[in-house]
Amino acid sequence: MAPLGHLVGTRWTGFCFRLRSYRFCTGNIGQMNRRAAELRVERTVQRIAQVIRVKPEKRDEYVELHRAVPEPVLARLRASHVANYSIHLLRDRLFSYFEYHGDDLGADLRAVAADPATQEWWKLTDPCQERVPEAAPGEWWAAAERVFLME
Repeated sequence: MAPLGHLVGTRWTGFCFRLRSYRFCTGNIGQMNRRAAELRVERTVQRIAQVIRVKPEKRDEYVELHRAVPEPVLARLRASHVANYSIHLLRDRLFSYFEYHGDDLGADLRAVAADPATQEWWKLTDPCQERVPEAAPGEWWAAAERVFLME
């Protein structure tokens, strides 16, 4: 998180608090200007990891589909504050990872699901997939638990 303004060679002395998905920091800017006060705002990132099974007979088709994801599908994801989205393949398991930079993940994912281009895309990709036994009731892609993070 970078402070607002140009603060080369300064020391931050202040406090931070979190409100929803924002982190606010206030305080005095040390040696450069002791009277200056500053507010820094950082939106926290939600990192989402999920797993699903690819049907072995559909593996090649699934990989080929993802060589040319339709731009309207990608645009909807970006508009829903999704970034750094990737899908990885290991044998018959697909692992997805994305970062969410918005305020309401549920609402943004509902917007993705309601998008006509995304619905058409899912008509192509869903037949290639199967839920994993670990999926919770109602989950298509099973949520994976984070056990480590290095920032």
